[in-house]
Amino acid sequence: MSHELRTPLGAIIGFTNVLRKNSASDTTTARASVEAMSTVAPSPRRPRSPTPLSEAWMS
Repeated sequence: MSHELRTPLGAIIGFTNVLRKNSASDTTTARASVEAMSTVAPSPRRPRSPTPLSEAWMS
């Protein structure tokens, strides 16, 4: 398993174990899971407007 995959999975497993040990409501657990995932795998920023495309000749 590659380092790029193993490191985030370790964090996710660690957070999952913490959430399991602490008795919390489903809502609290869901929010904590989303927060943990956003720190491990932040979503890419999308441009506010579409990038204009243009044709170009390629050899």
